[in-house]
Amino acid sequence: MAGFHGDNLMNALYMSADSVTIQLLAIDQEEDGQHTKYADIAQARGHYLEWANPDETNHLPGDDVTDTTVNVKSFTELIEHALTLGINNRLRT
Repeated sequence: MAGFHGDNLMNALYMSADSVTIQLLAIDQEEDGQHTKYADIAQARGHYLEWANPDETNHLPGDDVTDTTVNVKSFTELIEHALTLGINNRLRT
């Protein structure tokens, strides 16, 4: 499962053991510490990965912190890594 930081990541509670969750974080979301509650839940179910927007110019103006342009290359690399973990790895063999 992959998604931006938010309540929908609570669905990680219902995922299979040894699954993979990817949380996408907009600019400055790492600093507020709010993302850790989802990380803790995802890690309890399996593997947890994270993509954080490192570039302020990729954050679109406005109040919504999820208005972020995702770097396709770095996100694709993260997805490829996720496919080597846990249940995904067993499905590939």
